[in-house]
Amino acid sequence: MIRNFMVVVIVGTLGWAAPYSESNAKTLDKNRAEVIDKFANITTEQSPLGGTAICRGSHCTRRVRPVRIRRLKSQKNQITDDQTWMTQVGFVSGRLTLDRTAQLFPKVPLSMKEKRFVFASCMGVGQPVTTAYGIRPPRYRWTPSLTVLVSDYLGNPMRVFDLTKLKLPTAVKDGDETFVNRHIQYAEARGNVLYLSLGHKTYAASSKGQNAHILAFDIKSGALLWQSEPLVSNANNFVFVGDVIIAGYGFTAEPDFIYQINRYSGKTLKRLKVKSGPDYFFLKPPGLLHVRTYDTNYLFQLTR
Repeated sequence: MIRNFMVVVIVGTLGWAAPYSESNAKTLDKNRAEVIDKFANITTEQSPLGGTAICRGSHCTRRVRPVRIRRLKSQKNQITDDQTWMTQVGFVSGRLTLDRTAQLFPKVPLSMKEKRFVFASCMGVGQPVTTAYGIRPPRYRWTPSLTVLVSDYLGNPMRVFDLTKLKLPTAVKDGDETFVNRHIQYAEARGNVLYLSLGHKTYAASSKGQNAHILAFDIKSGALLWQSEPLVSNANNFVFVGDVIIAGYGFTAEPDFIYQINRYSGKTLKRLKVKSGPDYFFLKPPGLLHVRTYDTNYLFQLTR
């Protein structure tokens, strides 16, 4: 039986906080941004993000067994009742809000020059802090991010990942150019590796299938370790079960699947068909996986 999943709960229950207010935020962030400019390494990634998986290094041959997934329950939801589902299952998000980030990690900047805070994550005491920043375009209701700062647990900057050069796919369907801007959908760091999902919000055909990858980077060197095949991760998060990343992809009439990814190589190990596109994953001991899809709530049992 798989146990001890939710180390993120540790972060959510830490008892210390630092003062934060809007009035001094700009001054604090200006000082922090200057620190980043001086001390953080910067990686500008130019990975092709095409239609194939990429892996670089000896870790690529490391074998991982997929997890056995048994469906315990599935139930139609009301599509807009996300908060009700989260309350029912006790959902704890890997994402940290601006206020929570300011409280837990006072040295982490809440903006980066003209870019505003989008989300942060930290998966446990001693683990790196990942913070995403972006610029909200006119008429957008949300802020896309292509910049990630990885800090140590004390908030000291380690490396900035600038993925601006990956914003546009190399192939785009005529007439869909304005719909295929990629952004970071989720990111978290574990040990010395940054994992993130990158994609756009329209049909896969609009970018000739170049959408919804997971990428893994070495935080110390900034090097790309691997890139998954496309169309594996456009949910709001992904989760780790030992050496397996569980992610999901789906969009309207496109096929909807839960994917198991080898965390060392990015290789797809297995996939499971679901009724609609996955939105959220939540692991809960002992070995339970709650999955919220567009119109269905699932509960799975995970075993080895």
